[in-house]
Amino acid sequence: MELALTNNMLKQAGEEAVNNLLEGLGFDKEQVISVRLDTGLAKALEAQAKAWGLKNTSTAVRTILSFYFLPAVYQLEWKDKDFGKLLKKGEEYSTDRIRANYFLKALVEYMSFLEQTLQASSETLSFVEETQKNLNAIIEEMTGKMQKAIQEVESKQGAE
Repeated sequence: MELALTNNMLKQAGEEAVNNLLEGLGFDKEQVISVRLDTGLAKALEAQAKAWGLKNTSTAVRTILSFYFLPAVYQLEWKDKDFGKLLKKGEEYSTDRIRANYFLKALVEYMSFLEQTLQASSETLSFVEETQKNLNAIIEEMTGKMQKAIQEVESKQGAE
């Protein structure tokens, strides 16, 4: 029986291999944290996991938390690292090199996510500004009509 491997299967196998390697290098999931979420947030996390092609909501939560803490991790672990020394070690697959590459990959993925978010936010902001402009015009028009109607009523009452 011939096994046909799809690109998606190869990608998943590669990700599993990298995850296993990273877990062996100290990137394992050592803590289990349980949280209660309202239904809307849980659904949003599930949708985000699907949009990112992640296998479950827990992975999406870990990814989001990792994104959130990337700047702090940089400050604590990578900012003062001597990258020249890291590269001169001669070990092409050293733990520190793999971890540095993994961290850089996470930074690039986070930047991509932020760019997508900025684009979506920009489109939303444009919609909100246009809607606000239209509503202001409607409010001004209605206010003008109501003031005119009040003046007409008052002038008729004054004439009587």
